[in-house]
Amino acid sequence: MSTTTISAGGIAPLADGVPAHTDRLIALSFTINDRPLVRLIPEKLNQAETLTLGSLGVSAGASRPVGAAASRAVGFPAWPIINDPDNAHHALNLVGDLEWARRNAQNNAKRVKERFDALVVTLTSSAPHFVPTLLEELARIFYGVGNVQYARQYFGKAREVERAHALPVDNDRHQSVFVEFAVAGVVGARELTAEASAALERSDNPEDAFNYMLNINAERVRAGVAPYAFLPRDMRKIGKAADYPPTRLIISSLTSFSDSRASTTRPLVSLTQL
Repeated sequence: MSTTTISAGGIAPLADGVPAHTDRLIALSFTINDRPLVRLIPEKLNQAETLTLGSLGVSAGASRPVGAAASRAVGFPAWPIINDPDNAHHALNLVGDLEWARRNAQNNAKRVKERFDALVVTLTSSAPHFVPTLLEELARIFYGVGNVQYARQYFGKAREVERAHALPVDNDRHQSVFVEFAVAGVVGARELTAEASAALERSDNPEDAFNYMLNINAERVRAGVAPYAFLPRDMRKIGKAADYPPTRLIISSLTSFSDSRASTTRPLVSLTQL
């Protein structure tokens, strides 16, 4: 029952335990203008969220566990706070810029773009490892106001910075981010092909790269998004590096796509091209 609730986007009671690929959720209380508020966040982000609120002049109060929910990729500013605490203050200094972007993205998209393009130039030269999660957050903001073009642009820029600076990649976080944006229709065929090549380059084991890309595309199809045109070619390339015979490529792919809810038969047609 708990896994069904979580897969549907709900919160399962802790009495059922914390299933794999989920986060223990807490309710974090705080006050703004004498108004008590509560925010539900993964327990692992408690410290980062407290620091973020503090940067906005808000003091966090007590917290308590409330359940388990599906894991989500750690974003900005939580990721740099957790992974580079000595420089967390630099990330916190940018929280105000993101809040400004949220207020202006719908009606002043060009101004937001100009401001962040300038910020990224400066940040890339001093702390490039902060840039990908910052740009992902900006992409979420643009997507939230219906500007898919800018969302796609900044998601792509985040990946460009990763590759240009050979930044270390956490595959679990990366997969979660790609699924999030791919399901939303933000990640195009060109970016998925580039990610297939990048996954193969950064993986010591080609089988890991194969499973990584297969999972991203399976989730994409399960959400009702048709496979991109070059999916068979990209999976064949990784499969070849892993010494997979063609029959294994097809069986692995069909197994992952078998519970697809997509209203198209294109997944099966495409995958038989493997």
